[in-house]
Amino acid sequence: MTAILVLGILLVLAVLLLRKTIDQTSLQVTGAAFVLLYFVQSTGYIASDYFTGNGIDESVIYHLDYGLKGAGFVEYIGLIGGAGIFLLLGAAIAFGVFQLLGRYGKQQAATGTPTGKAWQARKIAVQVIFPLTFICHPAVHDLLKIYDLNPITKISNWQENLFGDQAGKAEPSFDAYYQIPKLSNAHPRSPNIVYLYLESVERTYFDQNLFPGLTPELQALEKDSLSFSNIKQVVSTGWTIAGMTASQCGIPLFTSSAGNSMSGMDTFLTGAVCLGDILKQRDYTLSYMGGSSLDFAGKGKFYQSHGFGVVNGKDELKPLLKDSKYMSNWGLYDDTLLDLVYQEFERLSVSGQRFGLFSLTLDTHHPKGHPSASCDGHIYADGSNEILNSVYCTDKLAAQFIRKIRSSKYGANTVVVVSSDHLAMRNTATELLRQGDRRDLLMIFHPTRVSPAINHRVGSMLDVSATLLNIMGFKTSNFGLGRDLLNSEPTILEAYRPANKMLRSWRTNVERFWNLPSADKGISIEPTNNLITVDGRSLKLPVLLEIGVNNELRSIKFEFYTEVEIASYIEKMNSGALLVWVDQCSKIRAIDMQLPEDNFCIFAGKLGAQNIFTAAITSTMSLSKIKLDTLASAEITEEQSTRRKDSVASMLKYGRAGERS
Repeated sequence: MTAILVLGILLVLAVLLLRKTIDQTSLQVTGAAFVLLYFVQSTGYIASDYFTGNGIDESVIYHLDYGLKGAGFVEYIGLIGGAGIFLLLGAAIAFGVFQLLGRYGKQQAATGTPTGKAWQARKIAVQVIFPLTFICHPAVHDLLKIYDLNPITKISNWQENLFGDQAGKAEPSFDAYYQIPKLSNAHPRSPNIVYLYLESVERTYFDQNLFPGLTPELQALEKDSLSFSNIKQVVSTGWTIAGMTASQCGIPLFTSSAGNSMSGMDTFLTGAVCLGDILKQRDYTLSYMGGSSLDFAGKGKFYQSHGFGVVNGKDELKPLLKDSKYMSNWGLYDDTLLDLVYQEFERLSVSGQRFGLFSLTLDTHHPKGHPSASCDGHIYADGSNEILNSVYCTDKLAAQFIRKIRSSKYGANTVVVVSSDHLAMRNTATELLRQGDRRDLLMIFHPTRVSPAINHRVGSMLDVSATLLNIMGFKTSNFGLGRDLLNSEPTILEAYRPANKMLRSWRTNVERFWNLPSADKGISIEPTNNLITVDGRSLKLPVLLEIGVNNELRSIKFEFYTEVEIASYIEKMNSGALLVWVDQCSKIRAIDMQLPEDNFCIFAGKLGAQNIFTAAITSTMSLSKIKLDTLASAEITEEQSTRRKDSVASMLKYGRAGERS
């Protein structure tokens, strides 16, 4: 916040330096544009920091990319309203700056040519201060860091590599380090597994100096568990679905840069081998039960894509509640959720089949939490800190659930895992958490396969599956980028420094796991179901596909949960790229005015080619590989491409096709 205020002061100074120039129009626009940009940057940064407590990080990019369907927006109405007001204020101030500079310019024109000092002031404002307010903004710094483009970070990393402990140690390639475990078939007596993710409950809450008496039940249970005290959070694992991906697949969650909204995809990281895939291959029956919506962040698709036969969230579990209104803004309270999960545990146990049961609590969701009704009167300290009341409640409910499973007649053959999904984002205890040594929680219980102890190895959520499989009797020490914490092979955090830098350098490798389909077998469009099928994969309409030279999909653009229309990407496409655009006919008419105005239509071909294919889609339609190859071989001209791009731009701006004037 301090940096934002300093940059705001610099911006005011720059505007004042422009007040003595005659060239009013260009500088009016420049001054107003930078003022508006400052407010947009600041709004995005402050809103992101409100959620994460860490500015703009990978979780912000992911949720903007994937979409926010299923989020509990009600508790953020104040933030949303405040952000809107701040942006409107920024627009008003930018307009005021435009008017003010105009008046100053007219005054200068009336009095004569500006002095040399005035011209020097203009240069300082335009060439130095304005660019600095943009480049030095925390939002820009965060984005450069996310994509490993920050030159300061690169210099720091270079120095660390040169003078640090790992100097001279060659970094492995992704393909050399990433490993799929080779496991024998499950033993008939292989244990069942119950995995409980505790929303935002990190090990830091166990710190008695910071939070005395906050988690007495879990800390009492820890004495009977194999507990890991040094689980750090690495890049792209710091939000719920990312923590699940890391702990079950051994990889950080990087969204494919080929897609602008992965929510339009029909599957989730099907190219990655995850814990569910391994267990299903060994005849485990898999279930997931969570209190929030399956749509939010793609949790439902993740589990459905990786071997889980039963996948239930808020909407699926709501009919099972005695009181359907007993839910928070996010979903089921933990007391009712854990009761339902235990019922599922009993059902699966009675079936006699090996099973894996995974669940995610919800009461401790930031920023304030939502304590269950069964915790009425069960408050922490004086009850003034809302999130700590929620953690205190979840400590009680989670411990009851764990004891209930362990003491049941099925507990002897059940491994119970309790872990964070990620470190807590900004909440009402953030300032206290920052004073501690922040670590994720990981405890594993089993009466015969686990000897109670505290393991101090430095690891991350990437290492969970490798460790868990070994405990379950599957002899392996590697899983994805993770390593077994009970084995001697070093984890990525132990072996390489800085590990986050190396993980970011592998972003492209990880993105491959999204398994974008190939158009080698043609394309089928079903307008009644709003789907386009490519390589047996179903993608939602509307969609814009860019097809490469070998018929692979180079990019997929959707417009779900985003204000950006697909048509806006047309202007950025190469004139010779083979495109398949399926959208409302009113938009495709920008390419072919002969099309009707209703229903879905298709444009296939190159923007710069004379030979293209357009049509209204009234029933299932197919584009064969031969047809796509023919369109791909068409000659192009830049003039033709420019006309079509101009027409699309006109449609976006005025609601009708036609070249820009």
